[in-house]
Amino acid sequence: MFPSWLLENNTRLEALYLRQNSFVGPLKLPNHPTPNMIFLDISNNNISGQVPRNICSVFPHLSILRMAMNGLTGSIPSCFGNMSSPPAFIDLSHNLLSIVKPEQLKRLRYVKLSNNNLGGQISSSIFNSSLLRYLYLDGNKFMGHVLDFQPTNNIGIYLAALDISDNQFSGILPTRMGNFSNLRAIDLSRNHFDGPLPRDFCKLDNLEYLDLSENNLSGSVPSCFNPSSIKHVHLYKNQLSGPLTEAFYNSSSLVTLDIADNNLMGPISNWIGNLSALSVLLLRALWSSTFLSGKFFFEGKSR
Repeated sequence: MFPSWLLENNTRLEALYLRQNSFVGPLKLPNHPTPNMIFLDISNNNISGQVPRNICSVFPHLSILRMAMNGLTGSIPSCFGNMSSPPAFIDLSHNLLSIVKPEQLKRLRYVKLSNNNLGGQISSSIFNSSLLRYLYLDGNKFMGHVLDFQPTNNIGIYLAALDISDNQFSGILPTRMGNFSNLRAIDLSRNHFDGPLPRDFCKLDNLEYLDLSENNLSGSVPSCFNPSSIKHVHLYKNQLSGPLTEAFYNSSSLVTLDIADNNLMGPISNWIGNLSALSVLLLRALWSSTFLSGKFFFEGKSR
């Protein structure tokens, strides 16, 4: 069973590492505060039951909470967002949690809720925060339109990483992506997005990783999309069409370009040969290639 006596009898504990063991049963916390605890890691065990309702009062100064890879069920306590000094880092991924209001966690810096049973819609108010930097909601059952993911005040969006892949989001992508100017990584793959790629993607000057694969996106890749910092681009299994034109022209750091399983056509631009860092180029299932005047042309569906 989880050794709750450790917390009961050691009120001066500052850090407790119990990860990667075989503890079972519920997480039982003492009835009195443990005010010195700043780091708790019980990841990768077999702990079950709900996250205790009194976790915020027991650990009022907790900075890092790791409870991933267990069997936790039920809801994520909303008290995390109400603490006078909320944790900077929470990882509750790979559990069986089913209820959360992500906007209540916007005062945290790092939130990872990947691979649970969480669902419902996400309020745009989660972006009205100057604190939240990393948000991972992938592998859940969230739904709705990300078109609504816009701040409702003038503080801007400070997110550096946003991962909402493998959910049930739909509709078109946000048309004002320039609000996400601090993003370095964005993963919207394996959803039901449709419509074109917004030209505001061209304003993401700090972007290093982009994954929009396995959606129903259509239209052409904006020719202005060529951030110099981009390293990995995954656009496979969409309905993108037309030529690449000048997209990625100045992306000298590009390592991976995966545009397979689309409807792109036209010549493969010569400037691709100037991308010195390019290691992976995937073009399969576009339009079949033939040489014409020294250039590749895509003319018919083929593999």
